[in-house]
Amino acid sequence: MQISAATIVERLREEFKFELVGQPSSQLGLSVLLLAEEQMEWVDSCLYLVQANQVVETPKGNYDSTVLVIGSLPDEFAKHFNAVLSFASDAPFGKIHNRIQEIFAEYSMIGQTSVALPEYALQGLSLSRTISCYMTDQSLTHYNLESALHPHGWLSSHHYRCLKLHVDPLNRNEHPLRFISERIVSLFAQDGTFVYEGNVVSFVNLDIFTGDEADFDNVFNQFLQDNSIKAGMSNWFSGFEAFRYYYTQAELALLVGSKIQPTACRHSFQNVVRPMLLDLCTERLPAHLICDPDVITLIKYDQQHGSELCNTLCSLLKNNINYTRTANELFIHRSTLAYRLDRIKQLIQIDYENIPSQWYLLLSFELMGIG
Repeated sequence: MQISAATIVERLREEFKFELVGQPSSQLGLSVLLLAEEQMEWVDSCLYLVQANQVVETPKGNYDSTVLVIGSLPDEFAKHFNAVLSFASDAPFGKIHNRIQEIFAEYSMIGQTSVALPEYALQGLSLSRTISCYMTDQSLTHYNLESALHPHGWLSSHHYRCLKLHVDPLNRNEHPLRFISERIVSLFAQDGTFVYEGNVVSFVNLDIFTGDEADFDNVFNQFLQDNSIKAGMSNWFSGFEAFRYYYTQAELALLVGSKIQPTACRHSFQNVVRPMLLDLCTERLPAHLICDPDVITLIKYDQQHGSELCNTLCSLLKNNINYTRTANELFIHRSTLAYRLDRIKQLIQIDYENIPSQWYLLLSFELMGIG
């Protein structure tokens, strides 16, 4: 069954409520869909004309759009797909992309040929739109991202951090997401900010920011306090291979940090890793069934005798078996420390030089809230 451009247009018009702003052009043999967020005031309707996998014309002006290219289409089909569309839909980019694939599959028009996003699909977009499209479409690789970011002066050798900002829905009339996005762009003098999954997300390039990490922290913290906004921050990173994962770091920092310190406005991933790992350890078993049985033995002994063997051993391990430092930390004489360690050896089998054993003991103390 042969499918025409008009059929696809009608199917997508029903599902995503878009307006056709460009007339079909058979002479150019176009095979492109344009997604333009016309519901945003600063976005104008625009057209991208693509022929033979090359952008042959782009409109003048400040446009913020996403191009979805129908790549590798056979000639007998390409001549039927000569529509340039502009969507006024807020549907996710990936959702529309996947739906087009489903429509093609239903009509069995082009066999195994699928709708593809070629490498140049991100080219020509604004910085924020480039990153937003990359985050949304999992088919794009970090090579696509690196190629698209290079014209904006963002290099893989630069230092980046991802920020996820959450505005309470009750405060969004006072601080709408668009307002927050514009403030962040102004604050850091770089346009890596966009709305993603109902929150404001920003990728900041420290090499472009006029200051160091401490300056960044001070400026950002003041902004959050002034606007009553909470945020999660990824670690600083270089390279684009794990770009999406740093968004996950910021997301987890905000989620876990808000539970641990609900009144704090800023949460870094580095500060939530420890409690997050402890939560993962006890996801399926209670702490006392995970930790080293020797630790349970010492806990019971301390409870029965009012001793401090657990704290003593924990302090010794944290101080890398340094007896002087451990005694000073516990405010005890070295002879008292030696007596306690002898008692510990009588109760449990322990090898202070066994690194895996030390790691398990320290984890067990953490799980049991000791030290």
